[in-house]
Amino acid sequence: MKQTTAMVRAQILLRIGLAAVFLYAAVGATLQPDNWIGYLPLALRHAAPADLLLAGFSLFQLALALWLLSGWRVRYAAFVTAITIVGIMATN
Repeated sequence: MKQTTAMVRAQILLRIGLAAVFLYAAVGATLQPDNWIGYLPLALRHAAPADLLLAGFSLFQLALALWLLSGWRVRYAAFVTAITIVGIMATN
């Protein structure tokens, strides 16, 4: 399927929008962890230190945002993004 210029622009804007969401969450959780620890599932907070979990998930979000912005293997990045969002919604 041939992509038009409008389709390419839409894909780029969607990738930038999703990356911005993950960057915002990663930076916010790093700068003000007390405001974000409550979003971690209670079972995870009992299994490991909440600060460590939050830092690890922030790094994951940062990596995912950079992957989306890079444009490398976008289908895989989109799949990981979708699984992450579904996981966040399911646990909250």
